[in-house]
Amino acid sequence: MESLRRLSRQLPGRRAPKVRSGPGRGLRIGRAEASAAYSHGANELAVQTALADVLHPGGVFFDVGANVGFFAMLAARIVGPTGRAVAFEPVPANVEQVRANARRNRLDNVTVLELAAGAIEGSATLSLAAHPGGAALASVATVPDPIGSIVVAVASVDGLLAAGRVPPPDVVKIDVEGAEEEVLRGMATTLREHRPVVLCEIDDGTESALADKRTATAGLLERAGYDIRWLDPSYEGEEWLVEHFIATPGSGEA
Repeated sequence: MESLRRLSRQLPGRRAPKVRSGPGRGLRIGRAEASAAYSHGANELAVQTALADVLHPGGVFFDVGANVGFFAMLAARIVGPTGRAVAFEPVPANVEQVRANARRNRLDNVTVLELAAGAIEGSATLSLAAHPGGAALASVATVPDPIGSIVVAVASVDGLLAAGRVPPPDVVKIDVEGAEEEVLRGMATTLREHRPVVLCEIDDGTESALADKRTATAGLLERAGYDIRWLDPSYEGEEWLVEHFIATPGSGEA
């Protein structure tokens, strides 16, 4: 999710301006508190480009930690009417905006699941943040700008597939503020049987903590037989450290 310093770059009022450049050009993305980088087209451009490279018409995309749905909208447009974008988002205000953005862009192939993805089914406390992209499960992270907490439903990707609630994904994007390992452990069967491409964000306030997440998250996927490629930085020069990688099924044992 986006770092706090981007709070200073906000979209005015309730407008939903068109994205001006990049793979998402022409989409309308609205939310008063969302980063203006959405409308510029510069928001995590390396991730946008990677997604556009690996996702194809008719595909299925999971946006785990969808925020206001920018990547879900981009994916829904790429996969077209025969494909599907599934947005996982536990923050109620963000859920409303994902749905609104789907309507704005006339994308009928977007499904919104109001829940957090995790290792097992159940419920958990979600710490809310002043920044719309900063909410985090209380069990895995402490938010720097807390504004309260709510109890949210938690489900595993494997469980949702087994119950027939979602189709097998071709590409999964994970942006969950410290819960990356839980999400991946909850989709172990999906990784083994369906071999989706995984785009993942890790972030933290210190290099040592980020290095631990780098080792744990990328290592889990490598052990599942994936090859890791780190993407070009999206947020150079910021105090809050953010990195992205793409994991593709390799020749190793799953």
